[in-house]
Amino acid sequence: LAVSDIASLYVTLTKDGATTKEAQNLLNEQVSKTLEYLKTQKIEDKDIKSEYGGVNPKYSYETVNCFTYPCPQRDPKITGYTATQSITVKVRAVDTANEVRTGLANLGITNISGPTFSIDNEDAMNAEARSKAIDDAREKAKVLSRQLHVRLGKIASFSENGVGYPMMYAEKSMMAGDMAVASAPAPELPKGENKITSNVTITYEIR
Repeated sequence: LAVSDIASLYVTLTKDGATTKEAQNLLNEQVSKTLEYLKTQKIEDKDIKSEYGGVNPKYSYETVNCFTYPCPQRDPKITGYTATQSITVKVRAVDTANEVRTGLANLGITNISGPTFSIDNEDAMNAEARSKAIDDAREKAKVLSRQLHVRLGKIASFSENGVGYPMMYAEKSMMAGDMAVASAPAPELPKGENKITSNVTITYEIR
């Protein structure tokens, strides 16, 4: 079990202007205000990631009264431009995520998604879960070998979450049989925690 230590907010800033320059300038002002606010919340630059940015034209399509077929088409007219910037914000003080979201909304930002909660160093958690799953599988194999009155030999194969890993040995041995043992499923977790699961299957030679 692992408690979430990162809250992520996904923010999209948009500004309209009559020209590309005007739209971009207005957006730059909004981005500057946003970054200044995030600094007041002690969010570091490394936790603010630019996802997308661009300027696109806005079109107007005139209604055509059509009395013939095929209906004549008129080219759309550009009525202005929209500048867009999307950023992802990591809030490490997860309890303040909603407060940060409210502060962004007070700046006039209307497109905010999240917070979504996750674990910052998930690789380490996965490694820990794998280690526990292997220990659990090994103990179950020992119990099962005693019940079957057999002895465990070398590990013939190993897989995690359905992905197999070859087992390399200096000498090739003959398998008298095999026995597969998987980790038990993780229990249900309360809200605010994440379930890191590693399902392993170990096949032993038996003697």
